[in-house]
Amino acid sequence: MTTQQRIALITIDQIISDAFSEQLQKIFGDRVIIKKLKLDQFTKSDLADCQLVLCSSKIIYDRVKDITPGGIKVITVKRAINLENVSALFQLEPGQAVIVVSNRHFTAVETIKLLQELGIDHLSYRPYYPGCAYRQTDVAITPGGVHLVPPELERVIDLGVKLIDVSTLIEIILALQLPLNNTNFLIARYAKKLVELNKYSSQLNMFLEGMLATSHDGIIALNEENRVMYINKMAEHLLNITRQESVNRELAEVIADHNLGALFRDNRNRVDKLISYQNKFLLMNKKELKPKSIFNLKVISLKDVTQIQQQEFEIRKKMRKKGFVAKYSFADIIGISPSLRQAVKISKKIADNDLTVLIKGESGTGKELFAQAIHNKSYRCKKPFIAVNFAALSNSLVESELFGYEEGAFTGARKGGKAGLFEQAHTGTIFIDEIGDASLALQARLLRVLQEKEVMRIGSNNIIPVDVRVIVATHRDLEQLVEDGRFRRDLYYRLKVLYFTVPALRNRPEDIYYLVNYFLKRANSSKDISDEVYRIFREHNWPGNVRELENICNYIVNIVEETVVKPEHLPEEFRDKGDFPDTSGKNRLASNQDRSNECNVILAQLKNFGMPEEFIPILRILNQARFQEQKLGRNRIAEKARAQDLRITQDMVRYRLKKLAEVGLVHIGKKRQGSRITEKGIKVLKYLGE
Repeated sequence: MTTQQRIALITIDQIISDAFSEQLQKIFGDRVIIKKLKLDQFTKSDLADCQLVLCSSKIIYDRVKDITPGGIKVITVKRAINLENVSALFQLEPGQAVIVVSNRHFTAVETIKLLQELGIDHLSYRPYYPGCAYRQTDVAITPGGVHLVPPELERVIDLGVKLIDVSTLIEIILALQLPLNNTNFLIARYAKKLVELNKYSSQLNMFLEGMLATSHDGIIALNEENRVMYINKMAEHLLNITRQESVNRELAEVIADHNLGALFRDNRNRVDKLISYQNKFLLMNKKELKPKSIFNLKVISLKDVTQIQQQEFEIRKKMRKKGFVAKYSFADIIGISPSLRQAVKISKKIADNDLTVLIKGESGTGKELFAQAIHNKSYRCKKPFIAVNFAALSNSLVESELFGYEEGAFTGARKGGKAGLFEQAHTGTIFIDEIGDASLALQARLLRVLQEKEVMRIGSNNIIPVDVRVIVATHRDLEQLVEDGRFRRDLYYRLKVLYFTVPALRNRPEDIYYLVNYFLKRANSSKDISDEVYRIFREHNWPGNVRELENICNYIVNIVEETVVKPEHLPEEFRDKGDFPDTSGKNRLASNQDRSNECNVILAQLKNFGMPEEFIPILRILNQARFQEQKLGRNRIAEKARAQDLRITQDMVRYRLKKLAEVGLVHIGKKRQGSRITEKGIKVLKYLGE
């Protein structure tokens, strides 16, 4: 029978003593007796029957050595981080400030060094022990010292008590001359956790690589030397390269385009950068992860623009299977005229409730634009928007389109029947244009839908409830139609719940300048419209309203070859208005032309600062204040603007006043003197028809 050998384990802390003792007992079993001693409570006689002395830290080694009887070896325990919970540290953001909590300063510092040696060096460590000062942080790390953590810290990561390092265990085996046949098993047990962590890391890498491989985006990761660390299949396809030829090489060496290579190599972040490569247009995003990651790398994503367009087309096609999408919002309504702004103000209030709406206005004024804007501002904005024009449908079709039909309801009825537009618009909005063209029979059915919120398909006896907001529009005088007996009076008052009129273009000539620029910009045209053409446009009657103006802009873009558009380039009906007799003499005409040129230059300058309609309302407010002999400060201007339903803050007013002052349209007083409009500002307003 082998005689048991004794090991004296001398520690400062009881928790460390218990942990080390338990660890040694598990490893050596009954071959070794562990004698636990506290540093300040043992004597030389306590060590007389021991074959080996272990001191828990090198800081107490000299004191233990002085007390230990001669001939007994003293070993300082080397500690290792318990890997049980170490993976939690990788979930902390790089640069995160943490305190490492231990019972003494040197053990806290020791823990920090061990963590850094393990490669966990992405955190900002600070040692902490009871009684020392620390900066407020929300994370504490401790090797088994949770009871030492300041109570106000909410997040604590307990790594568990540090273990005796394998090298120390082998040193113990050699000192006690124990059999070495279990040494490999001992090392394997300690390596088990490292293997588990590596397995977890490998599985995570496989998971991430699987996600990136199935992505529809091309993904490339570059290291700090701009060498390719990773590239997925889509990126290989888009750049026409292979992983074998690109990994561990600079991307600029692999692709043929020098400029594109430089773009990949630089350290600038990029957002939706459009690039051209091998007859393809790609959308590139690039992000440097150095400030946010333990790795110093750049990630590049590439999208095929053609694919994006195809995906958008497919999405729209699927959405339109049951209803149309409202494309426009109030931001798409162009103009600064008081009549238009008043219509916008009313319709925004209308959008906030769910009552029936009647929109009046001439053809081409943009009634459907207002209807779509109302829908997109309402709580139904994520639901269908369906538009139907009575003038475009025959009487035989309109009823079946609106209310649907059952199979066999009439000759040519679709097998299985068809849902009507009211059913398709369920929970959304239906916009009925040219309601004045509806027959009396159809008006009766519409009245029932509005009253009962239900429809019945043609050829069916089943009632189908519908939740639909109804917006109708007309260019006709419905009151006169009622008097003539061609429109039901009860339906008229069912429709005329909330109503407003979209002003005709001839009544808001000041909007023409902005509309023309909008249409030209939308067509990517760089043509300049001469002052004479603008004068012709302002004096034109515009029977077709905005639609007619859009048509003439399309004519200019596609037919006129000259860069500067003059009256002689316009169609015949506009050219006839290009000659205006001069009753005031040539000098006055020249003066008017100079003033017109000056105003257009100023408006162009404002356009460079932003949308001109953001500046003109402020100019108008200051002009109104001029008649009252007032100078307005930023706060009063913002209040008056909001009263006109313009969402604007004092800071926004400050910026706009500054830009208006730069072009000489306003004078900004010092301190609390307020601002006033200048003579030049008054001229610009007059030029715009104010």
